[in-house]
Amino acid sequence: WYSEGDDIGDAMEKGVNEAQKQGRALLFDNFHIKDNEQYRKMNEVMIRAKTRSVIIHRSNALDTLVCDVRDCFEDPSGVERGYTVDAQGRKIDLCFDRRTSPIETLAHLEPKNLVHHLAEAASFPEEQASMLNKLGYAPAKTVMVEDLYAFEYSQSNFERSVAAWETLYESLGVKADSQIIRNYLAPDVASRSRPKRHSDVIENYKVIHHTLVDQAKELCWMIRRE
Repeated sequence: WYSEGDDIGDAMEKGVNEAQKQGRALLFDNFHIKDNEQYRKMNEVMIRAKTRSVIIHRSNALDTLVCDVRDCFEDPSGVERGYTVDAQGRKIDLCFDRRTSPIETLAHLEPKNLVHHLAEAASFPEEQASMLNKLGYAPAKTVMVEDLYAFEYSQSNFERSVAAWETLYESLGVKADSQIIRNYLAPDVASRSRPKRHSDVIENYKVIHHTLVDQAKELCWMIRRE
């Protein structure tokens, strides 16, 4: 939908109009909704189209930080997160290729910025909900990533995940049929191994553990020990 000379708002308007002509709904995935000039027209278009929204969030911010570092995502504000190393502690930069590489990729996290990054990530749902409300969007619910995919790790989590997917769809204005959701999720129940302990994926785990204990005990629940 983007043409030379367009901005993101122009492209979004074309997409919304095309979807409406076809009797379809446009699904837009964005990391952050912002209140600035670049996003102004886009927000106007989406609000005029009565856009429904849902905030999908990973509640364990330590998992998010480790993943971001291993995938080589830098902090937008320039605050250092850390870097990746191999099993011998040598710096590497496989980034997304780590998923298909035989080389073990560990995250070396920056201790002095740890609490900053975890607190920032933990506050994301509330800040985004407030921003959406300020801009005029319909109230948004938050759904946790851990709830959506809990069924992949254990049969006992199945109904928890069904409920999370129901909430996600209904937040987007779709009347969810729980039995259809169950049928769709069922083949992948208990199909994945539990996530690794943080001591197995964080190269300087002991330092990070001590940093949280000393500076932010309220965040220690994020440490996965088993």
